[in-house]
Amino acid sequence: MKYLGQFTDSPRVAGQGKEQILPRPNPGENEHRVYFNFREETRVFDEVEEVIPVADFVSGLSNQVPTSEDWENLLKDNGFTQSQIDNILN
Repeated sequence: MKYLGQFTDSPRVAGQGKEQILPRPNPGENEHRVYFNFREETRVFDEVEEVIPVADFVSGLSNQVPTSEDWENLLKDNGFTQSQIDNILN
């Protein structure tokens, strides 16, 4: 499994699920995402305030669906603390 990074997605609501798999051009290697920190942010578009649902996610490239242990090891290897890992995976 290869770490791709931590990003923010909007709009993204909790009801859309905590995990997502995105097919990639390389056969057998898909992007796997785990969403966390669901919240609402106020943003201004053309002088109009709008409340937008937002979530953060971590992303990894893998040829199989990662287990919680796979995610934990990947995040540890990429500098996440145990507290951050628990927040992401739980």
